[in-house]
Amino acid sequence: MTIPAEVRDRTQESWLFLIPCSGDCTACLPTGGDRKEPKSPDSPCSAPDHVLPIFLPQNDVSSGTTSWPCDVMAGRHLLTSPLTRCYFGALSGVWCEAEAQGEIGPTPLNLSQHGRSPRLLRSIFKTKMAIVKNLSRTLSQLLQSPGCGCQTSIVPVRCIGVSPRQVTSDASFHSVSFSETDHPRVLITGGLGQLGVGLAKLLRKRFGKNNVILSDIRKPPDDVFYNGPFIYSDILDYKNLREIVVNNRITWLFHYSALLSAVGEANVPLARAVNITGLHNILDIAAEHSLRLFVPSTIGAFGPTSPRNPTPDLCIQRPRTIYGVSKVHAELMGEYYHYRYGLDFRCLRYPGIISADSQPGGGTTDYAVQIFHDAIKNGKFQCNLKSDTRLPMMYIDDCLKATLAVMEAPAASLSMRTYNISAMSFSPEELVQEVKKHIPELQVTYNVDAVRQAIADSWPMNFDDSNARRDWGWKHDFDLSELVTTMFNILGSDSRVAQIN
Repeated sequence: MTIPAEVRDRTQESWLFLIPCSGDCTACLPTGGDRKEPKSPDSPCSAPDHVLPIFLPQNDVSSGTTSWPCDVMAGRHLLTSPLTRCYFGALSGVWCEAEAQGEIGPTPLNLSQHGRSPRLLRSIFKTKMAIVKNLSRTLSQLLQSPGCGCQTSIVPVRCIGVSPRQVTSDASFHSVSFSETDHPRVLITGGLGQLGVGLAKLLRKRFGKNNVILSDIRKPPDDVFYNGPFIYSDILDYKNLREIVVNNRITWLFHYSALLSAVGEANVPLARAVNITGLHNILDIAAEHSLRLFVPSTIGAFGPTSPRNPTPDLCIQRPRTIYGVSKVHAELMGEYYHYRYGLDFRCLRYPGIISADSQPGGGTTDYAVQIFHDAIKNGKFQCNLKSDTRLPMMYIDDCLKATLAVMEAPAASLSMRTYNISAMSFSPEELVQEVKKHIPELQVTYNVDAVRQAIADSWPMNFDDSNARRDWGWKHDFDLSELVTTMFNILGSDSRVAQIN
């Protein structure tokens, strides 16, 4: 079909749809041969192979605020379905052909080489459009008939966005398949923090290297950049996030972007923006695109009026830090989106996490990581909490194991959306004694930080995680002794011990 100039011009700023004529249109185009003049209102079209071009402004389509005429009312449900948005994203800036066999084969074209006359879907209706049948079957519960009772099939032909982050010309385009692999497509935000890199390694072993995308606003080190997909992602940039989810066909999202407790107290406006506004962006996009969303919570979600030993899943929380407040907010908003919009939201309250793969990041429990680095480096350690401050802790491997387990758990097994998980509970003094079994000459002093101590005094001393153990089989592997031994093995304590000797 030859596209009229006025049609071609408008495709630069609108969504173009071809709607089969229902016998009463007056401005249709033939699907084959030369263009015919539009029919007059007194002489409606009745040709079954004619189509009516419909243009909808891109912004209106995205927001669903367009005033729809009755003969395209059915398209509103098609456009706003998450699956179809993903379909549009995969075809962004590309013309495809409908082959005679009824399959959509990817035919990416360089538009600059074809001027302003790119090809439309060849034999779009003569091949009975198997792609439309596939969409109709998959979205049968989403499509509804318009109030006027007319039946209309909407066929997306081309979409071109206006974002500066358009898909590059050398990207791998393909149409959406409804028989894709069962492996999830994973995006991890805040991926360069303490947990993101380790989680990416675990998930890539499980689901494949290219199915897990790590993202952050910082430049990744070489070992991260060359070990799997990494992209820039700012959670405060809603449009950027949305494009990432659509263009990469994301199905699971792990949201690790956050400012931790002590850092958050030093910059409350930034913590509020990252931890709360960023979360809202994540929730909206996850709900829109039917993602399975994981958002970690923390022992910091509890406050001084919470029961501390043990702390159950459901109790008074009322934290007194912006970090804790934002985590309670995340728990409640995630649960609300689950019940209101059907979002598959899952959340774990992490204890203090100990890892050899990352440096301390400004958290109140970071002393339990710093002690190993200082002990190996110079044999001295200064603790910023009181020696008897007991807090729940966990080795990172157990943390990542629990995270994957709750994400893979059948929805029917989850009795709640936010769970406590725990492995051990200890004080700085108890940790020091265990470390000295490996480095007896370790010198420890206590220089209490009033802010961090106040935070720690408001947190649980021990987690009750019985619900997680019952519902989805949570079980930890590392106790304090195994944790310390593992940390020294990884950080190279043998060389330090030899030097001391």
